[in-house]
Order: sequence, then structure tokens, then C-alpha cells
Amino acid sequence: MFLAASIRFGVIAIAATGGFDGTYIWGIVLAGVVGVAQTVYALVNQAFDGRLSKA
Repeated sequence: MFLAASIRFGVIAIAATGGFDGTYIWGIVLAGVVGVAQTVYALVNQAFDGRLSKA
């Protein structure tokens, strides 16, 4: 569920910043955005003692 949300928000963020029009390969950019989002989620979840993953 959270991975799907990260992918959706990543696509929205790339589209909002014009990333699909640039010379970058958008799949690589999306992978980076999702990776950062998942890392932040893991850190926040750890700070809340895993309560986010029990939702």
C-alpha cells in the first residue's frame, strides 16, 4: 500500500517538475524518488516504534 502511494506521488512529482520532458530517463528518476520516499517512511516508522506498518 505504501509502495503504491510512493510510486503515485513520485509520478506526480516528476510530472509537476517537468521531469518527463527532460533528457533524463524518467524511470531512473522515479526509482530514485521512490527509494527516497521508502527510506523516509522506514525512518519515520522506526521513530514511531513500527506503528505505521500496523495501520
